[in-house]
Amino acid sequence: MLSPLDLSLSLDKETYQSQIKDLMEQLRSLQKSCWECKLPVVVVLEGWAAAGKGTLVKKMVNYMDPRGFTVHPILTPSPQEESYPFLWRFWQKLPAKGSIGIFYHSWYTHLLEDRLLNKLPSSQIPLVMRDINTFERQLSDDRVAIAKFWIHLSQKELKSRIKEYAENELESWRVRPEDWQQAKRYDEYASLAEEMITYTSTGAAPWTLVEGNCQRWARVKVLSQLVGTIAQALDQRQLPIEPPANLPPQAQLLPTEPDYLGRVDLSAKLEKEDYKIRLRQAQVELRKLQLEIFQANIPVLVLFEGWDAAGKGGAIKRLTDTLDPRSYQVIAFAAPTEEEHRYHYLWRFWRKLPAAKTIGIFDRSWYGRILVERVEGFAKDM
Repeated sequence: MLSPLDLSLSLDKETYQSQIKDLMEQLRSLQKSCWECKLPVVVVLEGWAAAGKGTLVKKMVNYMDPRGFTVHPILTPSPQEESYPFLWRFWQKLPAKGSIGIFYHSWYTHLLEDRLLNKLPSSQIPLVMRDINTFERQLSDDRVAIAKFWIHLSQKELKSRIKEYAENELESWRVRPEDWQQAKRYDEYASLAEEMITYTSTGAAPWTLVEGNCQRWARVKVLSQLVGTIAQALDQRQLPIEPPANLPPQAQLLPTEPDYLGRVDLSAKLEKEDYKIRLRQAQVELRKLQLEIFQANIPVLVLFEGWDAAGKGGAIKRLTDTLDPRSYQVIAFAAPTEEEHRYHYLWRFWRKLPAAKTIGIFDRSWYGRILVERVEGFAKDM
C-alpha cells in the first residue's frame, strides 16, 4: 500500500503557487459554508516525523477564519488522561457543528509510536483498531466530515530532514527521540503503518496516502483532497434523509420476539425486616468492592434507567450510603443543553466517564436519546 507510492512526484514552484492560492481561496469559502450548514469537520494529519505536517497546518489555516477552527497538537497523554479509555481525550476535542478540528497526530499515535516502543500489548491491538473504527463510524453517522492523511517519506528523505532539523537552532527542540527511532527502524515502522492503514481505512473514514518527498506536491494533494471531502459532505447535507417507514402498531408481540419487560415479576417484594438485613449486607459488600476497584485501578460505570418515579433516586441514595464519596460521582442527565446540541450526542456522556479507581453513577444515560429525547422530539434527526 505504501511501497507503490511514487515518491518522485513533484511540482515546480510556479505551478505550486498558482494551485495553492486557488485551493486556499476554496478552503476559506468552504469554511464559511461549513459554518452556515453546521457541518463539523475532522482533519487527521499523520505520517513520518519531519514529513512537513507543521508547515502544512500553517498553510492550511493561513486563509481561514481563526474563529472557525482549532488545531490540536497531540502529545503524550497526561496522567489524568491515562486514567480513562484512550479515546476519551479525543472526544473532549471534537469540533462543534460548523467548526473544523485539525489533529496534528491523533488517536493513531497509540497504534504506531506506542506499538513501536512496546507500550501497547499485542493482545490489545485488534481491540484498539476496532474501537477506532467504531469511533469514526459514530462520527460519520452523525454527519461529521472526516479527512485522514498519511504523508509518506522515503527512508533517505526521512533521515535527511531529521538531521537538518536537529542541526537548526530554531528547530532542534522539535526533534524527539521517537523521531530518530522512526529513522532507525524504518522498515518496522512502515510495516506497522501499512497494517494500521489497511484495517482502519473504511468507507466512513478512508485514508488518503500522500507522496511526501516533495513538500509542494504533498501540500497541494492534501489541500485538494480536503477541499473535495468538505465539498462532498456539504453536498450530502443538502440531500433529505429518508425517515424510516412507520410500522403499524402491534397489539401484541410476535412469538419470535422476546418480551423482556413481561418477564419481570412486579409482585416480588421483601418484608421490612428482611429488607433492612439484606440492604445492610449488600452495602457492606459494596464498600469492600469499592476498595478492590481502587486497588485494581479500574473504572466502574453504573447506569440507572426506568420510568419516572420508579425509585431511581432512592436506589442511588442507598447505593452510595456506605461508599467513600471521594471515589464515586453521581451525574444526573437532563435534556441536552444548547452547547451539548452542537456536538455528537455521545459527547456529553464521554466527558463524564469515571476515571480509573472510581465509580460513575449515571441517573439516566445515552439511552435517553432512544426513550425520553425521542418521545419529546429532541432526536428528530435520528
